[in-house]
Amino acid sequence: MHARILLEASILLQCVRGALTFDGWNLRGGPFPHDLLGELIGLPISLPLVPGVLSIASALRDLWPGKHARRRCRERMLKIADSAPVFLWVTDPNGACVYNNRRMLDFCGRTLEQQQGDGWLETVHPDDIGRYRDLTMAACAARREFAIEIRVRHFDGAYRWLVRAGAPHYHANGTFAGYVGSGVDITDRKVAEQELREGRDELALRMEERTARLAIVHERLSQEVSGRQRSDEALRRSEDQVQRSERLATIGTLAAGIAHEINNPVASILAAAQLALVRELEAGRGVEDLLRKIVHEAMRCGLVVKSVLQFAREEKNERWPNDLNEVARRARDLAREGAAAHGALVDMQLCAGLPPVVMNPLQMEQVIVNLIQNACQVGGAGRHVVVRTERLSNAVSLTVHDDGPGIPEDTRSRIFDPFYTTRQSVGGTGLGLSIVHGIVEEHGGTVDVQSDRRMGTTIRVMLPVSPERASG
Repeated sequence: MHARILLEASILLQCVRGALTFDGWNLRGGPFPHDLLGELIGLPISLPLVPGVLSIASALRDLWPGKHARRRCRERMLKIADSAPVFLWVTDPNGACVYNNRRMLDFCGRTLEQQQGDGWLETVHPDDIGRYRDLTMAACAARREFAIEIRVRHFDGAYRWLVRAGAPHYHANGTFAGYVGSGVDITDRKVAEQELREGRDELALRMEERTARLAIVHERLSQEVSGRQRSDEALRRSEDQVQRSERLATIGTLAAGIAHEINNPVASILAAAQLALVRELEAGRGVEDLLRKIVHEAMRCGLVVKSVLQFAREEKNERWPNDLNEVARRARDLAREGAAAHGALVDMQLCAGLPPVVMNPLQMEQVIVNLIQNACQVGGAGRHVVVRTERLSNAVSLTVHDDGPGIPEDTRSRIFDPFYTTRQSVGGTGLGLSIVHGIVEEHGGTVDVQSDRRMGTTIRVMLPVSPERASG
């Protein structure tokens, strides 16, 4: 592009690579002398002309005959070069400057004599001289065009960015004559590019800072949320623990009182029954079965009292592997009379081959009896109660189902609370299910309640199996 500007600016710079002619144009019978250009600018060089530039040739046609006319042509061409809107320059084959147009001289604030040779390099920024020399030497050796951005000192002392481009030119005989080239001030463009880069860098920095701040805020929020979740969970556990402790404390207090009040009467009943049994054995066997049952129940009462005392004192009851089905059958027998009194039918659906469960059988009897009695007391006569056992992977379950009216949803969460009962008018104490809950938890199990007004109520007890039989 710059070479084209030069070609259009003046006949001096109407040259590019290769030996060119005026398409055989003759002046007064002879070819146009290629050394004329050197004479026009006062330089000992001869430049090839671009074919087809007839407007410039026509301008010289009438000036050709005399030396005076050629001097006028030279002056005219120099004026054209000086008024070109770019910086124009010419070098010799060694790269030494031989010509700068007026615009270039005015830009640097120097004379042509100061610029000639290597003098013009005095205006180039020291950091750019090395790469300029390397580029131009390589281009000159290969006789190729080049373009480079360098900083050149303005007459005001400030360095400005220029695009300096050059193309090789040749004598009429084809020998290399040097370079002809142009320069364009691109300082404004470079400043705009720098501002754009700085703007992008600043924007990128702000984005990084904003992203970092957002990441910090996100991390803090995540920590706060996690902290609140942990706090809420800890609070719920604490509340459950407090409620459980309150229940156990209440049951413990009540158990201590019950044990104190019932222990002596039970002892008296046992003593009387044993005495009656001895006397009956001496006289006959008429009431033997009844007396044996009295003794059994009295002994059972003593064990219950002992168990309750251990529970109140947080003592550990002795446990050993037992058959849950057998315990359930004994509990049914114990609850049979109460079920009949309420007109309820108790049905047993026991799973054969249950693995042993480590338990205190007396306490587990107490659990099942309480559940059966509770189910029989719901609703009117004709109630159907089902006791079912089932084997799971590492546990066994015992469920007691009744077909009663179900437990209202608003009271379902309170049925294991001590002293909570909806049957206070018929003698309910609200202790049966709370004792069930405490015994099952002490055995490492769980109690779950499902209730529906149409389907009735199911209470499921889950108990871990004996470790040595868990895999069987």
